Amino acid sequence: MGPAPLMVLLVAVLSYLLLLLMPPERVEADLVLWTFSPDHHNSYQRALPAFQARHPEIRVASLLVHDSAINQRLSSAFWAGVNVPDLVEVEISHVGPFFRGPVDQIGFIDLRSRLEAAGMLDRIPANRLAPYSHRGRIFGIPHDVHPVMFAYRADLLDPLLEQAGIGIEDLDTWEAYIQFARDYVRPTGRFMLQMEDGAGYGFEPYLYQAGGGYFNSDGEVIIDQDIVVETLLWWLPLVAGPDAICINYGSWGLPFFRGLEEGNYLMVIAPDWRTGSIERNLPQLSGRMRLMPLPAFTPGGRRTSSWGGTMLGITRATPDPDLAFELAMHLYADLDMLEETFRSTNILPADRRAWERPAFAEARDYWQGQAIGLEYAALADDIPIQVGHPYLGLAKDKLGEVVVASVARYRRRGPEGMEDFIRQRLSSAADYVRLQLRRVPDWEAEP
Repeated sequence: MGPAPLMVLLVAVLSYLLLLLMPPERVEADLVLWTFSPDHHNSYQRALPAFQARHPEIRVASLLVHDSAINQRLSSAFWAGVNVPDLVEVEISHVGPFFRGPVDQIGFIDLRSRLEAAGMLDRIPANRLAPYSHRGRIFGIPHDVHPVMFAYRADLLDPLLEQAGIGIEDLDTWEAYIQFARDYVRPTGRFMLQMEDGAGYGFEPYLYQAGGGYFNSDGEVIIDQDIVVETLLWWLPLVAGPDAICINYGSWGLPFFRGLEEGNYLMVIAPDWRTGSIERNLPQLSGRMRLMPLPAFTPGGRRTSSWGGTMLGITRATPDPDLAFELAMHLYADLDMLEETFRSTNILPADRRAWERPAFAEARDYWQGQAIGLEYAALADDIPIQVGHPYLGLAKDKLGEVVVASVARYRRRGPEGMEDFIRQRLSSAADYVRLQLRRVPDWEAEP
């Protein structure tokens, strides 16, 4: 085989043996839940005593496991059949690989009939079930919806809007938004928007908003379609051209928050979860921030997108799927808990009944009195559909490579020859993903 494949095989065998001999921490509990989110974990710690009170004969444990560790440990656990949790939360970008292989070998159980019996299929926005559905099955319950808006420094932007003789409601199309940014914001030395240009995820929300994606509903690769080319050609001048209205301070951590605090950029893309992060990290901006829907590509068009998400799956290893589903409903459909969680995280839950609770209509001082729950809920049914697929992670990686290469080339050479460059790169990326799909016979084994 040669030294490289032999080394890969050796590492795989050693990893399997280590898993058997040194399994992950065992928990003395009848139901074990893994989550990667500290916010989720804290909520579940508060919610579990009520569930335990109904079932005093069982023990339930929620474990906080790092996102990357969940992906590695869960895959290994499914493969080896060792220390598999009963329930596990998986981030939306990492779900796909768990759907590979014949349906009867997927590590999660199909939840469609249970969700239907519980009335959840009528309460969860259909567009939010798509990422966790595969071959007609539903393998995960959405934790959230994550509509996207823009969060902006109203104290800095409002004077510029007044100078232009318009209001924030007039920035309702990308054409108007970009023109205002170039005419009134850039002359101040500030940028209109923080935009990640060093990874594909910075481009993804705008691609989804425009109607593009990675796979269609038939599982076909679509990252080389015209809509992807056109959206990337539109996006590049905003982040890399001489008239760029965006700057990249990174999407996480101190540089990101400092850039917003110091007013280097006036807006940031804000799925619901990010508003909670802004509040916690920048309390000094309370009363100076507001939210607005995204500008539309065409008048009257979609004014939101989606970024991030989490599913809760029940594994085949659980000895009592009905009890596990009851716990899932306690965590994901208990309206009191969903209301409490929203107040602490700003995350819009997937159960639309919760949106009618008082917390979602509360005026928030931080956001100049906006009822941000109602504003996000108003956008929930318009978020774009993200098609779930076993090779979604690969397609995202390949498109991300094209995005990064296109930004670098645009900065060096400008728009000349850019369309041909993008089409060639996208075609190669899509063909690579299609090649991998042809090597997996089970993809079309069952409709």
